[in-house]
Amino acid sequence: MCDIENDKHISSTYGVERLTAEVNNRLMKAEPELMSKIMRFGTRVNHKRIHRLMKEHGIHSRIRRRKHPDNYYKSVKEMLKTNCAPNILKRNFTAEMPMRKLSTDVTYIPCSDQKFIFVSPLLDIFNHEVVSFSISTVNSEEFVKRMLYGLPPEIFKGALIHSDQGSVYWANDWVKLCEKLQIVRSMSRKGNCWDNALSENFFSVMKVDLGLTKSGYKRLLPAREVERLVVDYISWYNNGRIQKNLNYMSPVQYKEAFLDKSL
Repeated sequence: MCDIENDKHISSTYGVERLTAEVNNRLMKAEPELMSKIMRFGTRVNHKRIHRLMKEHGIHSRIRRRKHPDNYYKSVKEMLKTNCAPNILKRNFTAEMPMRKLSTDVTYIPCSDQKFIFVSPLLDIFNHEVVSFSISTVNSEEFVKRMLYGLPPEIFKGALIHSDQGSVYWANDWVKLCEKLQIVRSMSRKGNCWDNALSENFFSVMKVDLGLTKSGYKRLLPAREVERLVVDYISWYNNGRIQKNLNYMSPVQYKEAFLDKSL
């Protein structure tokens, strides 16, 4: 134990378990006489003895600072259990009128001057229109909430918003905002991207149209340029990009045709 005490690397680095293993490893390499004695009695140093000797000799390891409080992960699990919404949508990607069923998710696009830029659109399932969106360099609750601030609060009353089980969607602030706006929350099953296929498809279409697929990542663009491209694309997607399942009309054209018939 004295040799270990004088070894500044081990004495200040190893905890009880690793120090126990180190002592036993050294004993296995001991002199034949001591080795035969150890093997005859079948003894190995117990971690309790090492713990006692560590306290006697004042040996203790440096402990890394924890990233979160002791109860952090427990509280996160409880929050997920409490705030996780059922899968009400159940892949029924049809709606009889605008702004009754909505889909949302977050995607990221690599940039040349920083890691990523995050995009959070709110899509109307009725006509696949991006009715609101937010862009940020950080994926946070506030970033996702801004997406809802872009529309009049009364428009959300009774509407269903479907998302995956991302942490921003079961965080307390998001849940409280949805309750305040009288939004019905729906969430995909865990690890099932098909439950939120509308948003996933939009991300795929946008990245292909803009050349921001994995092959396009070989030439990264600055964050401001990516943001400009995304903003311009969403405007064109809503007003100009025709879709086969919308009778070859753009989302806005399809909604206007529906509203004209309803008059």
